[in-house]
Amino acid sequence: MSDELLIIDPVDVQFPIELNKKVSCSLNLTNKTENYVAFKAKTTNAKKYYVRPNVGVVLPRSSCEVLVIMQALKEAPADMQCRDKLLFQCKVVEPETTAKDVTSEMFSKEAGHPAEETRLKVMYVTPPQPPSPVQEGTEEGSSPRASVSDNGNASEAFVDMLRSLLVPLFSNAASSTDDHGITLPQYQVFINFRGDELRNSFVGFLVKAMRLEKINVFTDEVELRGTNLNYLFRRIEESRVAVAIFSERYTESCWCLDELVKMKEQMEQGKLVVVPVFYRLNATACKRFMGAFGDNLRNLEWEYRSEPERIQKWKEALSSVFSNIGLTSDIRSNESKFVDSIVEEVKKVLIKIGTEEREL
Repeated sequence: MSDELLIIDPVDVQFPIELNKKVSCSLNLTNKTENYVAFKAKTTNAKKYYVRPNVGVVLPRSSCEVLVIMQALKEAPADMQCRDKLLFQCKVVEPETTAKDVTSEMFSKEAGHPAEETRLKVMYVTPPQPPSPVQEGTEEGSSPRASVSDNGNASEAFVDMLRSLLVPLFSNAASSTDDHGITLPQYQVFINFRGDELRNSFVGFLVKAMRLEKINVFTDEVELRGTNLNYLFRRIEESRVAVAIFSERYTESCWCLDELVKMKEQMEQGKLVVVPVFYRLNATACKRFMGAFGDNLRNLEWEYRSEPERIQKWKEALSSVFSNIGLTSDIRSNESKFVDSIVEEVKKVLIKIGTEEREL
């Protein structure tokens, strides 16, 4: 195990059989070496399964999560047996390599680039059975239960009940203590970033570092953008701090910019503090919309030229957030130290918010 570049857990890809419904299995890829390790995932049945992300780079002494999704089955397999497999190829790459640099050619044996390979079996499992319902009023001293109308949804009622119990805890600024004895209010921290570019490299490293410091961080880890943007808007509304990570490809994404517009609205209402981070970018060039950052924005403007009001909101949001004091890195920066500086800045903001609210 110690010689493996990536340790994959679990060792099998298990899918509960639920008809007419997509199901997924989460895999954790851990790099215990001192090297940057690139990976690429393949399946024996590309029409049936897809992997998100299917390529990436795992930083030294860190890990990332990969989601394997199976298309909905119309009927249950006769014998619950599956012959499909998932292949992970991985190899050591140069420091500072990112997911966008990973290509199939890097793992080609024919081209003289052999890679370490790990094969995982796909297995079907029976989904857990729900507990038997308990009749109301049959237990003395039982806790209150949420009632659901005939045309209601039990799952939504259960979520609402949990929310009613948990939200007051966060609104009262629950806190945790870090390793230095500093109390950190557990307000939610939202991370806004270009997923395809950074999810499995820099942002994954940053999220892990924040969680180690007991920061309550939320990030779109499984690419919810586009299909569930309203959900992400709600998470922004629930947050008190947001970290906007501007990268070269950030302005390729209308979803990133729509999130930023929402963040600006919350910021102007005094409900959110936004910390801008310029990742491998010149902050001044970004603010002037120069270089690839500006070119990508202009390309997006052309694509959405029929929505001038939306474009204007994007520009206003960028200008507004750019006016905040931010953190900057370039290609020569030490990523580990840069992550630490972001974490420390977020901790300062959290402590300041908690102090100000206690003084009210």
